[in-house]
Amino acid sequence: MKIIIDSDALFALHMALDAHHSEAESIFRKLYNPENEIIASNLVLQETATIISYRLGQMPAIDFL
Repeated sequence: MKIIIDSDALFALHMALDAHHSEAESIFRKLYNPENEIIASNLVLQETATIISYRLGQMPAIDFL
């Protein structure tokens, strides 16, 4: 199954202090298996990096990328 994720999901997964981090981790654990293909477009990755940069600074955004 192909699963498309958005920047909100990536941000929540990447940032441990996000209010939705635990829920995002739980969902990703359920989805992560060889039968699934998790897809994030380059635009979603760029948007996520921009959000991280805006909220936390450039170094965390670079670490994300």
